[in-house]
Amino acid sequence: MNFGLPAPLDVQIIGRDTQANMAYAQRVVTEMRRIPGIADATIGQTLSEPTLLISAHRTFALGAALTESDIANNTLTTLSGSGQVAPTYWLDRKTGVAHLVNLQTPQTQLTTMSDLETIPIDQGDGDPTGKGAQILGGLSQITQIGGPLEVSHRDILR
Repeated sequence: MNFGLPAPLDVQIIGRDTQANMAYAQRVVTEMRRIPGIADATIGQTLSEPTLLISAHRTFALGAALTESDIANNTLTTLSGSGQVAPTYWLDRKTGVAHLVNLQTPQTQLTTMSDLETIPIDQGDGDPTGKGAQILGGLSQITQIGGPLEVSHRDILR
């Protein structure tokens, strides 16, 4: 039994310096691979998974009467679906079961940086003034960075 751990043997490296922890973990896993009988020794966490950082230009957004919240909500709705920002439920009156309705842009329409930059941004109020939507690329800077997808903690340390 492994008590819910990802493997029968689970070695944890804990410390304040994440980069030094990873370097030490790589040395440990290299040594462990030399032990007869150990198979598939791996490091379960990575530090540089592809990640996008969207930095809003507040002055541009304010000039268009938009807020960072508008930018975040529109982007999150487009990428993850409406269930993340404004969960909506449909009630099947025959069965009494409520179903989550989630609207999302198909992934095939979001394959390039240009596709991301053209995500429409509005206040979500139906545009009563007729100003029209702005685009994400005009209100923010999108940067490709690397970061961990998952960070485990033990006793508040990474």
